Amino acid sequence: MNGVADYIYAAPSVTAAPILYEPANVAMVKFLLKTLSTNIRRALMSLYQPKWNIGIVQRPVTDFLASQGLGDVDWCGELPKGQYLADPMALSRAGLTHVLCEKYDYESKGSICRITYDGTSWSDSPVPSIEIPTHASYPFLLERRGEVYCIPETFEAKQSTVFKAIEFPNAWENVGAILHGFSSVDTTPFQHDGGWWLFCTDDDDGPNYKLQLWYADDLLGPWSPHPANPVKIDVRSARPAGPPFVHDGTLYRPAQDCSKVYGGAITINKISTLTMAKFEEEVIAIIQPDSRALYPNGIHTLCSAGSICVVDGQRNELKTRLMSRGIGKIAGVLSRVTSRT
Repeated sequence: MNGVADYIYAAPSVTAAPILYEPANVAMVKFLLKTLSTNIRRALMSLYQPKWNIGIVQRPVTDFLASQGLGDVDWCGELPKGQYLADPMALSRAGLTHVLCEKYDYESKGSICRITYDGTSWSDSPVPSIEIPTHASYPFLLERRGEVYCIPETFEAKQSTVFKAIEFPNAWENVGAILHGFSSVDTTPFQHDGGWWLFCTDDDDGPNYKLQLWYADDLLGPWSPHPANPVKIDVRSARPAGPPFVHDGTLYRPAQDCSKVYGGAITINKISTLTMAKFEEEVIAIIQPDSRALYPNGIHTLCSAGSICVVDGQRNELKTRLMSRGIGKIAGVLSRVTSRT
């Protein structure tokens, strides 16, 4: 959209056509029933909260360029009610897939934990990995000059902290911060064509639909915002969903489709132009959650780890403690709509 929507600034069109007719009673009844249905559906959804989990797909990331479904997923053991795992990032070492992910607790905040997959099964339970005082998620992993780095999302701190592994994946040190004063969401840096690039969104401005692009000579910066920011405005394919990857010389970028619900699906974007002056990409594949699977309501992370991928999935979990509050909301909706009729 950026740079190709000059029509937005044109004078609005006008018409002298009269209103064709005033709505009859039947039309008004249909409108009120539709409004009632929408409000009841929203009230019912307030009874639920997202329950995410992470899993392994025994397929390379390039398989998803053909818009295939997830297929079989080896899901990690589920956390207790009120907690979940999401945003998995992975690196493989000596036959083991080491996964860093967000562990979220509805009673506190998100934190970064680690867990291991040995090719057939998950280790017993996730353990704390990187200690961060604020809410933390999306622990992006990458390698630079033979070292492993992690950049978790910490938008509340208005900067992104870079951690280097002293002993991967068990011990980390803080080596600096980037994007000072910016509330970066799903911070996704990568190296391409000799330079460093970084995709993210801004928690203060369209976190689910405005794609931000930054560039630098080195991972530790300084980073400069792209002059065309936001380089893309599209709720279906802007927010990052994992590391970009190259196939047959072409760069691809996973993104979230938040058009129906946050993290509802993943789109794979083919990047055709990536320069300091211009950015262009197009959606070439969509990954939908399996409606018959254990987590049918969402997917918002895809990360390659050699010949396999780590993903996450979501289902709506009933909030037992808040059921009475939700029933009260539904009763309130019915009362308001009834009074209008």
